[in-house]
Amino acid sequence: MQKPVLRVACAQLVHPAKADLGEIGHHTIDPHMEMIARAREEKTDVLIFPELSLSGYSFAARHQDLALGRDAEQLLSLARASAGMVTGVGFIEESAAGLLYNSFAWLKGGKVSAVHRKVNLPHYGQLDEGKYFAAGRHIRTQTLSGYWSAATLICSDVWNPALVHLAALQNPSILVCPFASSREAVGYGFDNPAGWTNTFRFYSMMYGLPGIYCNWIGPVDGINFTGGSCIIDAFGSELVKARDEQDLILSELNYQKIIDARMRLPTIRTSTPDLVLREMARIHPALSG
Repeated sequence: MQKPVLRVACAQLVHPAKADLGEIGHHTIDPHMEMIARAREEKTDVLIFPELSLSGYSFAARHQDLALGRDAEQLLSLARASAGMVTGVGFIEESAAGLLYNSFAWLKGGKVSAVHRKVNLPHYGQLDEGKYFAAGRHIRTQTLSGYWSAATLICSDVWNPALVHLAALQNPSILVCPFASSREAVGYGFDNPAGWTNTFRFYSMMYGLPGIYCNWIGPVDGINFTGGSCIIDAFGSELVKARDEQDLILSELNYQKIIDARMRLPTIRTSTPDLVLREMARIHPALSG
């Protein structure tokens, strides 16, 4: 029988100090284990961590030394600790031919059940991820339980509206966005925290798509992560927001309210994918030429 309520959580973490970024050790694993234990005590169904939560988000580190395969023991130990719960963690994924990806692993049933690779790698402000990572090539959804499913978009993925639309067209129940946002990322004069808040609420309201948005908090390597992790309902209203510290936030998502939101504003039901495909076929050659 369909579970009417999904209990979800976001673990906002204090970013590790620069001196601790050379390996995946207790300084990153321990906070994950602590948050997983707390979430299980709260009978959480889904727990989300920030972007690159296992390695930290810093270009001062040697990314190849922090990369993990999908069968890495660090991931499997977290999967085992998450028994009875679905957990999402960020990591640097080591793939074939020495390629590295900014990835997000879904841990379910004691194993890695799915992985999303960040598609939209930023090359602006203080950000230059393309120097280190290969870009993902797919936008897919993951089954959580019953009819509940999630679309995953990492950080700047949501700043490409086409990627959000592709995710929403697959009818996920929720949108999960682990991110690593600092005040200085885009450049001075750009209100990054307000930009994220506006983006979260807009997409949730536009698509009737509840969102779990999970950031880091604290300074490292000359940048200041701003926190602001939150859970948004299908009407674009904020259900809970993290404090300006390491924090575990929890809320319940009601499946019937998602249906109600999509009946009132049927963005997906009235979408025109055939028209979009046709027009993209017409426009794309002109854009590339």
